Amino acid sequence: MARIMVVDDEIEIQIFLQDTFQQLGYEVILAENGKKAVQYYREYAIDLVIMDLFMPEKEGLRAIVELQLEDPAIQIIVISGGGKMGRTDMLALMKDFGVPYAFAKPFRVLELVRAVNTLLTVDDQTPQTYALYQTLR
Repeated sequence: MARIMVVDDEIEIQIFLQDTFQQLGYEVILAENGKKAVQYYREYAIDLVIMDLFMPEKEGLRAIVELQLEDPAIQIIVISGGGKMGRTDMLALMKDFGVPYAFAKPFRVLELVRAVNTLLTVDDQTPQTYALYQTLR
């Protein structure tokens, strides 16, 4: 199954998303900032990145640009709780950076799971996905 990297400075979100996606059979790599994300992307074969925007050391947008320069085909989903410009402004800009999905925190996990499955072309009707959907409703 595919390998996902979750990049967020909030450990609770890292663990929640790791548990969620591992239940679906994905391997999950965790990074606490954009600097680590770039490093881990180079070390591991990552199929998709879930990236927070506002983090210490290297913010998500800088990491996104750096990763896209390295791999123009990279699959990225953004999650953000806001920042200096405001959550709505930053999330709306993500399409301009080639990011097809951007979710405001708190996000609906089912929407995030569906976005991941869509980008990785995984059938949304697998038994694991269906069971997870039922527990989250």
